[in-house]
Amino acid sequence: MRHRTVHFYDVVLATGTRAEGISNPSGGTITALLERVKRSAIVGARLTESNRLTVEISDWHHDISSGAFCVLINRADANVSDVTFRDLKTRVARRAGKTRVEGIELSAHVVIKPDADGRRAMVLLTMGSGISSDTLEKLFREAARLVLGDTKNSDLLLFDHPSGEKDRKGVSKKYRVHYSFDCFAHKGQVLDQALKNGSFSSMELVAHEYSGFDSGGNLQVTQQTITVTAANPHSVTAATLVRDIKRFFAGTP
Repeated sequence: MRHRTVHFYDVVLATGTRAEGISNPSGGTITALLERVKRSAIVGARLTESNRLTVEISDWHHDISSGAFCVLINRADANVSDVTFRDLKTRVARRAGKTRVEGIELSAHVVIKPDADGRRAMVLLTMGSGISSDTLEKLFREAARLVLGDTKNSDLLLFDHPSGEKDRKGVSKKYRVHYSFDCFAHKGQVLDQALKNGSFSSMELVAHEYSGFDSGGNLQVTQQTITVTAANPHSVTAATLVRDIKRFFAGTP
C-alpha cells in the first residue's frame, strides 16, 4: 500500500516598506536570506514555548550541491500520554514513567528548496509530526530575524531610494524594507494542470484526525486519507473544489 510520508508546501516571500511613495519595494531573495543563516545562531531557537509544549530548531544544514536547506525541528508535548512497553514473552505492559514536566518528543524533518525566481520555495515536511504551516512561517521569520539583525547583512535591509536623491556627501538615500512569509498547501502538478485545462480526474486528501485507536490510549489515529474522483471531470472548477473541500472538512453534507 502506498503511503504519503511528507506534506508539500509552497512558501511565498513578500517585501514591504513604510517609506512613502514606494509601492513596489526592492528586496532580497529567499536563497539570499537562508544562505546567511548561521547554524550556531539558529540551532536551539524556540518557535513555540509554553508550560506544556515547546517547538525548537535542533539542526540546520545547507546542502550547497543541491541548493536545499535541511532543518530538524523537535516538538515536545507534555499533553501526550506516556509511552507503553510490553514484554513479548510475559505480555506484561508497563509505562515509561513520563513525569508531569516532561513532554513526548517528535522530530520533523524539513527540506526547503528555493525556486529560481527567489520569491518562492518548495517545502517538504514530515507528516504526522504535529508541525503546522504556521510553524513553518515562524521558522522563516526566525531565520530572517537573525540574518537582518546582523549589521553585515544591511544590503538585504536597506536599498537605494528610487528618487535617486543623495546627501551632501554623495551617498544615496536609503529606505528600509521588511519581509513576510506565507505558507500554502502545494497543489501538485496533477491538480494544477487540471485547474488550468478544466479537466479534473482525481485527488487525494489527507486530513489530521486525532483520536484514540486502542483501549489503553497508547495507539493514536493521526490522519485519515481519502481519494476523490470525478464522474464528470469537465464540470469541476476551482471554485467548486474549494467549496466542496471546505464542506467536507466542516462535516457538511
